[in-house]
Amino acid sequence: MFRGGRTVVWHKRSNELYAWRNDIAEAAVIAMHLAGWEMVRSSHVKLDLRFLFRRPPSHLAKDGTVRAGYVRVLPGSDLDKLCRAALDALTGTLYDDDKRVVELAASKGWTNGEPGLIAIVADFWTDDP
Repeated sequence: MFRGGRTVVWHKRSNELYAWRNDIAEAAVIAMHLAGWEMVRSSHVKLDLRFLFRRPPSHLAKDGTVRAGYVRVLPGSDLDKLCRAALDALTGTLYDDDKRVVELAASKGWTNGEPGLIAIVADFWTDDP
């Protein structure tokens, strides 16, 4: 769809996406406060993102352990889309613009615990002299 000479793209599940981005941003604010960090304005960062998805019941035996012969299905959405949503969620919280991310590692996998995102952030370099 074009609007004002620009391409406009939206996601079919935009309400879920916005809610998830808000959850990421809120968790980042809390983690940054606990660590004594402030928003990165003149630094570039490295991010390691691990997206965790709850295992489907078909993976589990009656005792809750992972069945040996479960069908190996990949979890969740496309990894690049998950990363894009997380980077957008952290904009305005961890950094002023996601162009500050200069190194990115990402993976997705199953968890028997709570689904979510584990984000490890490291300062890469600063523009300050």
